[in-house]
Amino acid sequence: PETVDLISFHFYLGGEEALDQIIVLKRVADELGKPVYAGELGVSTKAVPQGYSHPAGREGLRCVLEMMEALDVPMVLIWSWDDYCKPLHEPTVYSDKHSEVVAMLREFQGRWGKNFRPTTRGVSEITRQRLQTLLQDWRKVLRREK
Repeated sequence: PETVDLISFHFYLGGEEALDQIIVLKRVADELGKPVYAGELGVSTKAVPQGYSHPAGREGLRCVLEMMEALDVPMVLIWSWDDYCKPLHEPTVYSDKHSEVVAMLREFQGRWGKNFRPTTRGVSEITRQRLQTLLQDWRKVLRREK
């Protein structure tokens, strides 16, 4: 609709997700010619209770960021930087405790640059397969680390 300026979604890896939802959202945004961004993303505490202090948490975040890159979603927001809630809503990134995560975020920021508009339209079969591969690889890490 004319009143929609952008399309945003939240995406957390929990171990059993289907990718259809984010693929549909990307396609709809492209068809409407509207910008799309991930308003929240990360790894669910249900999948990795230790959050980003655990290797599976860090690899899960890398997986999600690579998924967004494959989908050509030009902007993402990581939940959450520092909320101090108990129990944690979702894994929190603490700059003093998670230097690897901060470095990863900087790496992806550098790769994406200042591209606030997608350069591709739609979701190709190659992209869909890439997303499935990323997800399967992360699930292997998750099983190995438990």
